[in-house]
Amino acid sequence: MEIILKIKSIPKVKIENLPNEIWKDIPNYEGIYQISNKGRIKSLARIVGTCKRKEKLVIPFDNGRGYLTVALHKDNKGIKHYVHRLVAQAFIKNIDNKNCVNHKDHNRKNNDVDNLEWVTYKENNNYSHCAENAALKKSLRVLLIDLDSNPVKMFASIHQCANYFNVSPSAISAAINNCYTVKKQYKVYSAYNENDFDIDESKLKELINDLNEAY
Repeated sequence: MEIILKIKSIPKVKIENLPNEIWKDIPNYEGIYQISNKGRIKSLARIVGTCKRKEKLVIPFDNGRGYLTVALHKDNKGIKHYVHRLVAQAFIKNIDNKNCVNHKDHNRKNNDVDNLEWVTYKENNNYSHCAENAALKKSLRVLLIDLDSNPVKMFASIHQCANYFNVSPSAISAAINNCYTVKKQYKVYSAYNENDFDIDESKLKELINDLNEAY
């Protein structure tokens, strides 16, 4: 079991606070770790066995889906935690016992308490869908044309086009940049605005309508 002692013999390393930053103990890790309302985590000065631990910031890492996570250690066991959930648990009352924590600005790395809120699973799914659509609307549009130069389909992003053909996004990018054919049947072109494609206006409108219905 980890024995925690706060003694004067441990050199203090001052961690500069951010403006209006407040620190609280992380539940179940009292005396070991604290989290701030700005989403920062620190390991507290303490004695672990015969080792003297200095106070230091814990650097989170991306879990591969954009969320920041940290491994917190206690009793020789390390457990991974989402930073945004730790902030919400410490600083936001969850009166209705909601299960999920939403990032209001859709930025999964912005774990400031003012950017977080407790939501239900349904609310969280709706927010995620809106965030995905917002990102798609800012993406590079991809126009699919057959070998007879007939417009076939429009995609909201390179990734969407890649998923459609079950190929990598880099393969679609290469096809766009080097005028390669895709599946030996199509050519692909890109533009940031769907109205920039030089095709028949009525067909363009049809493709745009199909694209919007996909949102």
